[in-house]
Parts: sequence; structure tokens; C-alpha cells
Amino acid sequence: PPTPEYFTAKPLNENSAKLDWHAEERPHFNVYRKKNEVIQLIAENINESEYLDETLSLGDTVYYRVTAVDTIFTPEESLPTSWRQVIPNVVPQVTNIKMISTYQVQIDFDHKLHNSAANRAYFRLEPEIGLPSNVNLIHENKTTILNFPQQLEPVDVYSITFSDDLVGETGVPVGSGSYEFYYEADTISPRILRAYCEDNNIVNVFFSESLVLESAEDILNYSLGLPAADKQNEIAEINYFDADSSYVRITFKTDLVYTNQSYFLQILNVEDLAGNVITGSGNKCHFSLTGNSGPRNLNQLKVYPNPLNMSESEFGVINFINLPLNKRGKLSIFDLSGELIFEKEFGPFVSSIEQVNWDCRNLAGKRISSGMYYYLISMGKDLKQGKIVIIN
Repeated sequence: PPTPEYFTAKPLNENSAKLDWHAEERPHFNVYRKKNEVIQLIAENINESEYLDETLSLGDTVYYRVTAVDTIFTPEESLPTSWRQVIPNVVPQVTNIKMISTYQVQIDFDHKLHNSAANRAYFRLEPEIGLPSNVNLIHENKTTILNFPQQLEPVDVYSITFSDDLVGETGVPVGSGSYEFYYEADTISPRILRAYCEDNNIVNVFFSESLVLESAEDILNYSLGLPAADKQNEIAEINYFDADSSYVRITFKTDLVYTNQSYFLQILNVEDLAGNVITGSGNKCHFSLTGNSGPRNLNQLKVYPNPLNMSESEFGVINFINLPLNKRGKLSIFDLSGELIFEKEFGPFVSSIEQVNWDCRNLAGKRISSGMYYYLISMGKDLKQGKIVIIN
């Protein structure tokens, strides 16, 4: 008999798969399943052109093929169809649906969708909106952003329906039904407006709108990028204020330092009063101690990197930063025997971001060898000395 045509096999959930095929004469059929290279006849002489296998387990990878059986032919069984793979999996469910702008709707799922979920024909918005103009898949295919060509108007309720072709990562159809959500007048996420240092250990970060107190004061929502001169600092406390403006006051455990590298702050999971979460387009800022005051003495001097590993350094330079302003100074480098191997005059500096660099060369311009060295910085009566380790 002729081989069945248009054979498909699709997972329905974590323990079942549905098989469909077509045959003109509608003879009987045999269904075969292969798992771990073992082929088993699981349905014999059935007279329907479909079959439901409900004996699967989550995590299986199985293959199916079908043959036609008709006693008027010799042999009675046709050549088989090609194998069709099925991977049973959990049915993806909608976890959240909301407007994120007057032209966009975001749908979150608890499991990954197949890449084909970017097909706009799989979604329909009612009333009267219809298909999106395009669909973006984000968050490892667990979130779809539906972009509509026309603005959503205030109505009592919107509903989204999915095509049967909308499936999860392994082909399991998404849970069917109509999903409702409400029009949201405020769909704009909060964003950082500016940040400035109120004091040597306090930074104020201002936002575009009022925030939920608990999210604004949760220290886990704040990620710091510290300059090389202040790598050990961290946030001690965060307080939220919402009077004339919305801002958080961040208190650091130790004073910030004057450096030509700025501090970096990224804020996550902070919400406004409408439930909009801060996003990547407005959740970052830089700040630094600025102004012409600068350090008044050498107590805030920072030397980095120290030790300096030449094989890991891009420039092979040691930096001396946080130097007092409006003063002349001199940098001197000595070896362990006390012999002067390098010196350099500098200043006066007029900005706190200026610094002195040493390229690890001696007075003759040659690279020095690995070892320990001493530095001495003198600025008038102010002196600062310390050790430097060089690794070639």
C-alpha cells in the first residue's frame, strides 16, 4: 500500500504526543516509536489517521513513524514514513501580561518559546486592534513584546488570543484561551535623572518619578562599579526621600576618593507606584568627587596597580592619584639599596582628576627588573612614602 502522507508528530505536554497523517484509501495503520535506539510497535492495525500517545515522560526524546496496512497488497505493510522527533515538555503558561507603552504589550511565560513565536500571525488583540506589526522575543524567549501599528485607547479590558501554532521550545502548544489585561495610563518606567556627591561618603541619586519605598531602599537592587583607587568601598545604607523630588541617599562605608576614574552605579528591580520597573535605558549613572577643593594633603594618595604584573598590564604604568591641588611636587623611586633610580617633578595640579604616572623605567630609560621598590612623594613639607612591587 502507499506510504501515509503529511505525517506530523507534536508534543502536547510533558507526557503525551499527537500524531496525524493522511492516506487516500484509509487502510489500517501501524505506529512505531523509537527510544534509545529501540524500536517498538505501539499501535497495530488502527483505522484512524491519528494517534495519541500518553505514555511519555518529561525529558524523553522519542521518534515516531507510521506505515499503512492493507491485505490486498503484497507485502501487506507499506514503506514507513520518515521518523518524526518529539520532546515532551511542560505546557508554557502566561505568567504576566501588561502594557509597557501605548503601542506595546508585554507577555511573560514560565517556559521558553520556540523561535517561531516571533511570527506576528500567532497573536491577536481585541477589541479592534488585530495583529501586531511585529513581535520581539527577549529574556531567553520567555517574554514577547507585541508592537502594534496603532495606539491602544482607554477601554475597560483588552484580551489576547494565541494561534495553535504558538509553541514552546520543544513544540508543546502554549496554553489555549483568551488572556485579559487592563489599559494602563502610566506605562513609563522610572529612570535616573542625575547623581551627585553631597558629601565625601554620600551620593544622592534623583529619579524621574516617585518609587515604591521597599524597592528603592533594597540594597540588593544596587550594583557598584568602583574605580581602581577605591576597590574596597561598598554601600552601607540607602534611604529614600519623596518630597519636592524623588531621590535616594546612598551612604558609603568609607569616604569616596578623588580619582580620574568615575564611580559607576546600576539599579535593578526598582518600581514606580504604577508597578513599572526601571529598565536598562535609564538605570545607570556615573558620579565622582569633583570641584577644585581636592585632597588637602597626601593622606588620600592612592597608588595602583600595586603590585604591578607586567604580563597582565596593558600599559605597564603605575599611577599616583588623589594628589593635592595648587602645589608642586616630586616623585622619587629607590631600589632596596636606597639608590635613586627615577625622579620626576610635577604640578601644580588644578583639577582633582590629574595624576602622576611612572612607566617603570629608570633614569636611563630602561625597564627595571622585578622586585620591590620604594617611592617618596614630596609636596612642600608634606611627605608620603611606601612600597611598590614589580613583576615582569
